[in-house]
Amino acid sequence: MAIYHVVLFKLKDGVSNDQLKELVATAKGLIGRVPGLTSLEANKPLPSSAAAAQGYNAGIVAVLEDEAALAAYNEKSNGATAQKWREELVDSTLVYDLSY
Repeated sequence: MAIYHVVLFKLKDGVSNDQLKELVATAKGLIGRVPGLTSLEANKPLPSSAAAAQGYNAGIVAVLEDEAALAAYNEKSNGATAQKWREELVDSTLVYDLSY
């Protein structure tokens, strides 16, 4: 059963595209380092749906093999480095996990 881990971010004012690219690269860098993380995509919303995003202006969708992989991903993605960039770049997050 695959787990889809969706995280939406409200980025702080002034976050640059380069900073967002670094955030995405950091997240994608977990592929191969977290057992069971099969893919991860991150980006800003499409312009056609940005108005409906209620201020969430970036997001990540991680696909994991099972809940054990999700737990390992959460542990790794909540480390000191990730926490630091979240504090610097992000005002708030919304997390939603679903299985398929």
